[in-house]
Amino acid sequence: MNIKRSVITLLALMGFSGLSFASNSEAYFDKQVSEFNQYLAFNWGECPAQFKTLDGRNECSFAQIPLNWEEPTGKVIEVLVSKYSATSGISKGQLWMLSGGPGVSGSTYFPYVIEHDMPDIVRDYDVYILEHRGIGWSTELQCNYFDPKKCFDALYEVWGEGLFEFNTTNTARDLKYAISKSKALSWVPTYIYGISYGTMLAQRFTQIAPNGAQGIILDSVLPAHNSSTDLYEEHADKVFTQLANYCNSDSYCSAKFITPVNESIRLTVQQHFAGVHCPDVSIDRDKLQQWSMAQISGLDKRSLLPFYSRLARCNDNDVIALNKAVLHYGLGKSIQTLNRAKAVKDELKPNFSSSLFDLISMNEINYEKRSEGERAEFCTNAIVCFDASYHAFSQSIQKTWANRYASEYIYKEIYHYIPTVALNGTLDHATPIHHAKDIQGSFTNINQRFIEVPFAPHGVVFNTGVKTAGEDICGVDIMESFMANPWVAPDVSCLNDLSEFTFALSTEYSRKVYGEDDAFGSFK
Repeated sequence: MNIKRSVITLLALMGFSGLSFASNSEAYFDKQVSEFNQYLAFNWGECPAQFKTLDGRNECSFAQIPLNWEEPTGKVIEVLVSKYSATSGISKGQLWMLSGGPGVSGSTYFPYVIEHDMPDIVRDYDVYILEHRGIGWSTELQCNYFDPKKCFDALYEVWGEGLFEFNTTNTARDLKYAISKSKALSWVPTYIYGISYGTMLAQRFTQIAPNGAQGIILDSVLPAHNSSTDLYEEHADKVFTQLANYCNSDSYCSAKFITPVNESIRLTVQQHFAGVHCPDVSIDRDKLQQWSMAQISGLDKRSLLPFYSRLARCNDNDVIALNKAVLHYGLGKSIQTLNRAKAVKDELKPNFSSSLFDLISMNEINYEKRSEGERAEFCTNAIVCFDASYHAFSQSIQKTWANRYASEYIYKEIYHYIPTVALNGTLDHATPIHHAKDIQGSFTNINQRFIEVPFAPHGVVFNTGVKTAGEDICGVDIMESFMANPWVAPDVSCLNDLSEFTFALSTEYSRKVYGEDDAFGSFK
């Protein structure tokens, strides 16, 4: 596969799926602009279509803010703020939601979960979305060029040095301002939820506004001091090892492998591509590694194991099933690359800004860098990887976008006293558990807690279903418990009721991919 800017890559630090891009519409909406004055309440109006909840209850405002907070009377930009008022009519406080990326629009995910996945919270709290500067309906950074240098040059021609003001620190100041403006008429408690890169933004907020919130919820933690975009493959491959180790401890899954699972898979792959094992199955190594990356980056990673189990065993039935699976998964085809789109008419704005991703990730989330050669060497023995063309493209992005700005907060451990609950799944590929735990080194008191959730993927708060019918999502229950009283340990009893993690895949899936009832096949 010739991946130069795959969807997977762009979702590397946020974990969402399903990006949609600009298309024109003849509809219009009532855009309300709020002038730059924190003592005046927001002017609320209609939301653009892609930001509306299905019930139409949320309102939006376009807040005017300075491009550079150090020059408050200088150039002005806008950020979209969405508000979903407490359904009870009596609000206990407010919850602000920060999306990941960097570069992912809050419209991708939040309007849905607000309406469908957190009924008790929206009953009692006003829920806000801050659209990050540089994305979608906020003043956006978009270009029509795939080439990083051409894209950078086009944006620099428009913004000059102001381009580098689209950063995490200024966005934290945007959040501080928006929260203050939302309380112009009355004070209420404030809680902040961030996912992935949004956790880094929430941490930066604590430095800009040390008393700005009553509680912080970090979902899939990106430690501020040592996170690196260049280590994405290494982190993802470690998560594959964790998945294999879980299989090794599971009686059903381990029975499908002859030797310990992780060792078996890695030895099988080496032997296959050395030409001494299972030669009747034709697989391109780059394509297999990138398919594995696609699977490990998804919410359900289990489909990886039947493929490698069959490749290790490689009996006559496996050869037939594997060749069918190779065709099904399209390993001979290129993954579709992500186009850079460009966008009062109510049009569908791009809900990802690759330019913002490149700018922030290359200057704030790449502490430990890797050269093309180092990445290629790692991929020699990895199960999960990108290919050489992607590595070259990454170097081009780094050469173009890195070292453009600095800040006293970048790559520094962040200490604060705001009550915090941080949650991370053990099968999180983007903010892996072994790295996310580093945030505990900056905790300052007993009201800052880290919760490890077994088997959970990226975006743990909304991806923790339970066995008991009628009960809410476990991660949401923990968040609600924390917001009810951030000064005591949240109720985590729902972790004992998490939906069972099983390696058995459905008969329908197995027949579709492998042509047999059991995706793993049989040793008989």
